[in-house]
Amino acid sequence: MEIQEKVSIDPELDVSTMSKQRKKELIEELVQHRELKSQGSRSSNHASALDAHKNIKAITTEMRNLFLRTGVRSFAFFSRSHAEDTATTFTASSDDTVLKFFPEILKLDYTEVLAKFEMYACLENR
Repeated sequence: MEIQEKVSIDPELDVSTMSKQRKKELIEELVQHRELKSQGSRSSNHASALDAHKNIKAITTEMRNLFLRTGVRSFAFFSRSHAEDTATTFTASSDDTVLKFFPEILKLDYTEVLAKFEMYACLENR
């Protein structure tokens, strides 16, 4: 049933007769619902991994587009924060040149840095 249909059927949801206090309560419930939906607990490790993958893909796209528009180079490491999480580690970069920074300046391959970051992230919560 659509929200508008529910409102038209339920006299308690008639805004013209609703008290200011009830309106305020409903708005607070809506805000809480939206916050939970956007930041809430994950329903499963699989759902978490899918959410992470989708957002990492969007962030990577934004980083690459920013580089193309402005020349700003960037990189990001993404890691699970618990050993039982199914989300995989991932590196995002604005362009391939960025990843040369690790072996040339830090004398480490970026995969080594990512592995160390993952280990740190998983042990930090203990």
